[in-house]
Amino acid sequence: MIKLSIIIPVYNIEKYIGRCIESCLKQDIPINEYELLIIDDGSQDDSMTIVRQYAHQYCNIRYIEQTNAGPTVARNRGILEAKGEYLWFIDGDDDIQENTLKRLSETAISKAVDILGFDINVIEKDKITITYPHHADKDKLVYDGLTFFHDVAMPPSACVALFRKAFLQANNLNFIEGISHEDYEFTPRVYCSAKKAAYIPLAAYNYWVRPDSRQTSISKESHIKKAKDLLIICDSLYAFMKKNIEENSDIA
Repeated sequence: MIKLSIIIPVYNIEKYIGRCIESCLKQDIPINEYELLIIDDGSQDDSMTIVRQYAHQYCNIRYIEQTNAGPTVARNRGILEAKGEYLWFIDGDDDIQENTLKRLSETAISKAVDILGFDINVIEKDKITITYPHHADKDKLVYDGLTFFHDVAMPPSACVALFRKAFLQANNLNFIEGISHEDYEFTPRVYCSAKKAAYIPLAAYNYWVRPDSRQTSISKESHIKKAKDLLIICDSLYAFMKKNIEENSDIA
């Protein structure tokens, strides 16, 4: 049985994807219990040469190649194709802590949650600068989604939680395709839709701050696109909030 699918979109990250994959392999559960599902989004560099080499060596690595359509499309493809009970979205230029999958997967499965949140390390110049949210007093409870969203105050990144695949699919929870900052739209809807959510004070994800690769373009077109995407996110979350208020009013 595959407990966990780690979904990794890849686009022109040949300098980092090897380290990401290595971190996912240095784990404490058998390889037949989890998979690395790598979605190549039309890379133009040697990213996929590296991925294929790892896939040839390790039977729990699968890859899918698509024409360039953006990370949101790649993530949605991952949700569709994943075989694991739980999903973990990882950016291919970040990595994860060694020997964390056992505790994460066992906690999620034993508590039968839709979402399991955890901590993130922010790394700058090879040093951890901050670990958050780190609520050591919040790990004993199982919450409904709205209470979890309010009380635990997770970061908006989709990379700092495991999501039960059946829960995402039953509620049609996908990423809006073609926008940037997609996590800001995705995570509030997912958290508020959950019946059961929990948190574990384990710093499992490593976010690398790299101005060279993550710096936003200062072009006029970039700013206009970003503004339009933020408006799409606001409209989507407003519609989601309005729908839920109306549904709860009907129940009351």
